[in-house]
Amino acid sequence: MIIANHDFMTAVEHIAGELLNEHYQHNYSKTRSIDEDGTTYYTDEAQEKFNEFYDFVEDVIVSNLMLERLEDSNWKVKEEE
Repeated sequence: MIIANHDFMTAVEHIAGELLNEHYQHNYSKTRSIDEDGTTYYTDEAQEKFNEFYDFVEDVIVSNLMLERLEDSNWKVKEEE
């Protein structure tokens, strides 16, 4: 089974974002800023925490589902030895 990297990243981002929201108790004033153009982005502190959550979630999924990254950046379940 092949998992498209885009789909994998979307799932990891979603879970990491939910963990971030829970971590800051859904207090978006602590996690988000808006620039002059109206673009919303994470604060520096929240971005660091999101990156930590992202790495954690990615590691959990890869190790528990026994995934390996392909040369084209997609993922597949490792063959049993």
